[in-house]
Amino acid sequence: MEKDLISIIIPTYKGADIICKCVDCIIQQSYKKIEIIVVDDNGEDTEEQIKTQEKIEKYKNVSGFSYIAHDVNKNGSAARNTGIQKAKGEYICFFDDDDTYCIDAMKIMIEKLKTSSEEYALVYCSLVSVSNSGQQNVIRAKEDGAILVDYLLRKTFLCSSNIMFKRYVIDEVGGFDESFKRHQDMEVIIRVLTKYSAVHVDYVGVKKVWLKRNLPTKANIVETYGMHYMEKMKPYLKKLSLKDQEKVFSHYYIDWSKGYLYERNFKKFWCYANMSKHPIKCTALAVKYVVGQIIH
Repeated sequence: MEKDLISIIIPTYKGADIICKCVDCIIQQSYKKIEIIVVDDNGEDTEEQIKTQEKIEKYKNVSGFSYIAHDVNKNGSAARNTGIQKAKGEYICFFDDDDTYCIDAMKIMIEKLKTSSEEYALVYCSLVSVSNSGQQNVIRAKEDGAILVDYLLRKTFLCSSNIMFKRYVIDEVGGFDESFKRHQDMEVIIRVLTKYSAVHVDYVGVKKVWLKRNLPTKANIVETYGMHYMEKMKPYLKKLSLKDQEKVFSHYYIDWSKGYLYERNFKKFWCYANMSKHPIKCTALAVKYVVGQIIH
């Protein structure tokens, strides 16, 4: 492990047209003690893998840059774990190939984490969220300390791209669970926040782009991924108070209900509305969601 080095791991899948913009923003960081690890999860010798390798060929002589191609497509969790095995840094970031860093992001986050006490395992920053339609919204980082419940309820926004971890913490929790096809960043964050605190910097350090490239669109798929996530998270959720557990489960039942109302599967919608224990609130939020989807 190299002191003060930041390892930035970028999993990429069907990202040949956007990966260079992502790598360039890291090279341009004002903090220079960085290594960049691109993990290509397209599968070796596939059309997308060949295109990606051709695009990033220009970085082969950049100090600290490395490229690893999986022999077959695995998933985002496996790609991040491959990057962890390669990483040498004292600090580690997981960056998505469709996002970009602002120029001082690494400098500001590492300074904050280095000057914080040992209880803080990660630092997170504010970001600009860019929807698929191009609409932009600034999401402010606000809270320090034990933020697990607020994170679970999405009152505090952390994602793979706006966090810097202390490397030993990622090793301690065992990296990413490769059974996750979605929510892999969430489950790692939860396992870390169960044991450690977080510290924030109110600096807009990331432009987070939400592309539909890998997002599930069917309600039953969203539900399947969500149920897997909730089942895996049960041991950690049980450490919360009963009141907080109820809030968290209610939040996800409402979330799943929205897709079913949009698809006019009223039986499944009403099932989750009742399970949420707040059917009126659930209905209001689901109707708002459906109207928004229709408008877009």
